[in-house]
Amino acid sequence: MEAFLKRKNDSAGTSIENSNKRVKRENCPHSEGCYRRNPHHFKEYEHPHLIKFIEMGDSLVIPDGLPQPKSLYIEQIEILKPISKNNSSLTSDINKGKAAAKSTKASSMPSLSSDAGPSTTKKVSNKGKTTIYNSKFESQLEQSHKGTFKPGTMMEKLERAAPYNLFFTTIIKAPETAQQPNAITFTDLLCPSLGNLKCSLQINFMIDIDWLLKQYKARNLGSKPLTIIYGDDWPDMAKFIDLFCPHVTYKYIKMKDPFGCHHSKIGIYVYEDNSLRVVVSTANLYYEDWNHYNQGHLHRVGDLLSRHCTLPAKTTPQSEGPLSWGIIAQASSIGSMGKKPAEWLRGSLLRSLASHKQSPLPMNSNASLSIVYPSVDNVMTGYFGHESGGCLPYSKATNEKQRWLQEYMYQWKAEAFGRTRAMPHIKSYCRVSPCLSKLAYFLITSANLSKSAWGGPVAKDSGVYVRSYEVGVMFLPKLFDEEYFEIQNTSSSKNKKLFPFMYDLPLVPYKSDDYPWCN
Repeated sequence: MEAFLKRKNDSAGTSIENSNKRVKRENCPHSEGCYRRNPHHFKEYEHPHLIKFIEMGDSLVIPDGLPQPKSLYIEQIEILKPISKNNSSLTSDINKGKAAAKSTKASSMPSLSSDAGPSTTKKVSNKGKTTIYNSKFESQLEQSHKGTFKPGTMMEKLERAAPYNLFFTTIIKAPETAQQPNAITFTDLLCPSLGNLKCSLQINFMIDIDWLLKQYKARNLGSKPLTIIYGDDWPDMAKFIDLFCPHVTYKYIKMKDPFGCHHSKIGIYVYEDNSLRVVVSTANLYYEDWNHYNQGHLHRVGDLLSRHCTLPAKTTPQSEGPLSWGIIAQASSIGSMGKKPAEWLRGSLLRSLASHKQSPLPMNSNASLSIVYPSVDNVMTGYFGHESGGCLPYSKATNEKQRWLQEYMYQWKAEAFGRTRAMPHIKSYCRVSPCLSKLAYFLITSANLSKSAWGGPVAKDSGVYVRSYEVGVMFLPKLFDEEYFEIQNTSSSKNKKLFPFMYDLPLVPYKSDDYPWCN
C-alpha cells in the first residue's frame, strides 16, 4: 500500500485536491456546542467555528453568547492547532509524492511491499492511530528469531490449549513468549491444519489492509474472498482496494453517535466443507497490535453472572463469603467516570461485575474493585519507551478530573510470562478468590473502562444507552464442569488444567509518586 501512496497510477485517473485545501470531513453534530477535548474527535469531525478562531491569530476574540464557556474554546483551539497543521502537511506530502512520480507508468497492481520506500514507514489513520509497519523490517525480525518459535500446527495448539482455547499474542521483543503453548501469531489463524479456507470475514475497529493482505499471502491465501467491516481506516485505503483488490469487499461503519465507535474485533473463517470458525480478539488488524502489545483472543454481563456465577456462602464469621472475592478490571483505556466513584464506577459498572446467583445486580455493592492500568514508569521501561504507550489512549484532561480513581489503580506486571515490558491492549475482567488461586469468572472483551463501552447509568425504566459496538467472551466454570477456574496449583487443586491468566498476582499498587499513563 505504501507503494501506491508514493506513485500515481496514470490509468486510474485518480486525483487529489490542491495541497492548499484541507481534507474535508463531516461537521461535528454539536456545532458550537461541542464540549469535547479528545484529539481523536477533532481528527474525525470538522469544527468550522474553531478554524475561524485559529485564522484570527493574535487578534482572536471569543464572542459572547456562545453555548460553552470561553475557556473551553481556547482549550479546544490549542488541541486543534497541531491537528490542523498535520492535516495540511499530510495532503501536501501526498501531492508531492504523486507529482514526483508522474513519469512512472503503473499499469499493473503496485507492490504491497514497502521495501522500495524508506526503512521506516509511518502511517496515521483517519482517527489518529499510528503504525510503523514495514514488511522488510518484519522479515528481518522473524529471521533473527528463527528457531525460537514453538513448532506445531494451529490444530495441535488448539488441542493443547483445550478446553479453554484462550490464546495470547507473541511479542517480537520477548522471544520467550513464542515458547508459550498458548501464544500465537495472526498467520496461525490461517493455518491449513484448520481446513481449506474458502472465504473469511474480518470485523474490527482498525484494519491496515497492507499488513492484513500480507498475512493471507504468507499462507498462500492471497486471492481468497475477504470481507472487512471496520470503524477506522488509513488514508486512501478504500481507493487502493477498489483499484487493486477485487477479492476484497469492504464496509466502513459510520456511527450516528460521535462519541461511540465500532470497536468489536471478530474473525469468521469459512472452510470448503462449509464449517466455520469464530475468533474473538482484543487486537486491531495492524502490525503493532499483533507484535508489540499483549492481546487476548453490559448489563448483559450482569445478567449472565446473576444466572451462572456461584460464590461461596458465608456460613461463619471466619468463612470466605462473596465479598472476600475481589473484582479486577484490566483495560487499555479509561473514559470519564464523573466526580466520584458512586456516579458510574461503583454505581453502574460494579453492579454488573459484582453480580452472582445469590445477589443479582446488587445496588451499592461493597465488593472490592481493583483496576490494572500501566503507570508512567511501566510504559517508560517498556520495550519501546514512551512509544509503548501508543495503545493506551487515556486522556490527561480526563484523569485530572477524576484523580480519585488512582486509589483503585495497580501497575501492569506480568513477570511470570515475560510480558511486563509489553503493554497490554487486552481488556479483561474477573473475580478472584482471597487466596489468589481461583476465579469465579473471566471476561475477555474489546470493551475498555468507559460509559461508551459499557453503557451509562441505569435509567428509571432499567434501560442503558451503550454508544459503541463491543464484543467479548465470558468464561464461566460451570460450562466446563468446574466449580471454579484454577490459575495456580495448590494442594487442594481439583481441575485438570490451569486457566491461562496473563498478569501477576498479588497486584502491585502504584508508587506514591507514580501516575497513570496518559496521552
